[in-house]
Amino acid sequence: MATEIFSEAPAQTGPIRGARRALSPGRLAALLTVLVVLAAAFAASYVHSSAWRDARSDAFDRLGLYEASLRAAFGRFDYLPDLVARLDAVTALAAGAGDADAVNRLLESLAERSEADVIYVLDAEGLTRASSNHGEPTSFVGENYAFRPYYQEAISGRTGRFFAVGATTGRPGYFVAEPIRIGAGIAGVAVVKIEVDSLQRDWQQAGEMVFVTDADGIVFLASRPEFLYRTVRPLSQDQRARIAVARQYAGAALEPLAFAVPIGTGTMEVEGRSLLHVEEPLAALGWTVHVAVPLQGARERALLAALGILVAGSLAVTSILVAGQRAMKRESALMRDANRALAGEVAERRRTEAHLRTAQAELVQAEKLAALGRLSAAIAHELNQPLAAMRTFLAATVLLQQRGETERVEDNLDTVRDLVDRMGSITGQLKSLARPGALRREPVDLAQAVEDAARIAGPRLAAQDVTLTIQGAEGASPPLQVLGDTVRIGQVLVNLLVNAADALEGWEAERAVILQLEEAGEAVLVRVADTGPGLDASVLDHLFDPFVTTKGSEGGLGLGLSIAYGIVTDMGGTLRASNAAGGGAVFEIRWPRHGQGEDRESAPA
Repeated sequence: MATEIFSEAPAQTGPIRGARRALSPGRLAALLTVLVVLAAAFAASYVHSSAWRDARSDAFDRLGLYEASLRAAFGRFDYLPDLVARLDAVTALAAGAGDADAVNRLLESLAERSEADVIYVLDAEGLTRASSNHGEPTSFVGENYAFRPYYQEAISGRTGRFFAVGATTGRPGYFVAEPIRIGAGIAGVAVVKIEVDSLQRDWQQAGEMVFVTDADGIVFLASRPEFLYRTVRPLSQDQRARIAVARQYAGAALEPLAFAVPIGTGTMEVEGRSLLHVEEPLAALGWTVHVAVPLQGARERALLAALGILVAGSLAVTSILVAGQRAMKRESALMRDANRALAGEVAERRRTEAHLRTAQAELVQAEKLAALGRLSAAIAHELNQPLAAMRTFLAATVLLQQRGETERVEDNLDTVRDLVDRMGSITGQLKSLARPGALRREPVDLAQAVEDAARIAGPRLAAQDVTLTIQGAEGASPPLQVLGDTVRIGQVLVNLLVNAADALEGWEAERAVILQLEEAGEAVLVRVADTGPGLDASVLDHLFDPFVTTKGSEGGLGLGLSIAYGIVTDMGGTLRASNAAGGGAVFEIRWPRHGQGEDRESAPA
């Protein structure tokens, strides 16, 4: 028996010793050192790339916000010069037969109500005949602005747009001009000036780097005052001569910026800091918006990641070396070492389990934050449509009020009040997220709901050059009613109409949306069809899932159809999408008709 034990011992220890000779602790340490260095380099590269992508995404988000603020600040006055040019008192003054004092007072009132900085009227020679600032020391009255490009454009029959430092006031501003037409001729020019001091103060207080350049590459709006009236590239003599003739920047030196600005997306060095630069052209104005965000965080994160892996790797290599040396000195205690290694594995497993529990808790927290984000996006999505409609109706109301069409003004205000009520109903429904309640059910006349949805979405469709046709919404007897929530049904119909119009964006063939109401036995069908390219077969199966969108990266969050699907389902209906045989997409809602079958029994007395 003792002989058998002795003979088996070499068979057990031989392979272990051979393995150690094949891969000694020194060789293993060298191999691990190489792996650690490679892992650190890979981690640094990955973290830096990820941080750079995050910075780029953040930069483009900020770029979109600043671009929107510019369009909002200047675009809201586009209607005003044309409105002024059509006033009888203004056309008479431009023709040389009007009352200048009366027009001065009229322009002053218009400027106060519209919040424009200055409104003024030039005759055919460029001489200012009347101005809203007629009573100020820097009045424009009597000044000749024929040298300004906005006047030259407008007197030629086109809309004039120009940014310049005021020749009279010395304050920079954006000028919009329209021709004053009398018959087939042009008798003068109506001009609106919008100053930019408050806009630049807002940018400066935000503490970010943003600036706007004109077609010549000259910075005329900036969050940093030292950037103003400097260029992103040297100017030619012809450019300088043209700018001097127009007296655009009040004799500024127009020297290049102290740093190089890349074209498009790229990095630039400003005052020892690395920044990521992005830009977006405003083609209609000939301007370019530039935003730069710091890249220092990306480098720091990459260095920290590499350092962390190097430290951890060094500790691991050192531990392996120490463990290997001890193992070689204690070959006689293989079993004890094996038990020690097993204990280490158990401890490592316990540590791993602890890490997993921590990770699970972090995942739960992340899911809560994600749910909050989806909720915020859903709220914004549902409120944006009535807000957009309110903006359109209010703009129209201002024009109608100025024309004296009081009855239509009251109609528009009634519509705006309905939209406010609708928004209040939408926000009121948020209570159900914390304390679910019973779904409100009442008889809803679908014909009226269809007309209301068309009235709300109609201005947006018209702005997109889309023809809206309504079929079957009148004449049904008895009326086509369903049990449901009036506000939610309106949400669904407006959402489907807007989606259909968006699907026609860029479509060169017929641009039409058909809203059809139809009785189908004990059910009522509502169809929204468009004449566009239709739906991709790859998205049909999951079109109503949250965050699924066919509008691309800038189109939307992909919540509208998911919300609409949930509303229809909650009211006992169905919503499905398909492609029409003749082309275009079709969304069909089927609801049980109120007063038919089981619905008749459940209807309120």
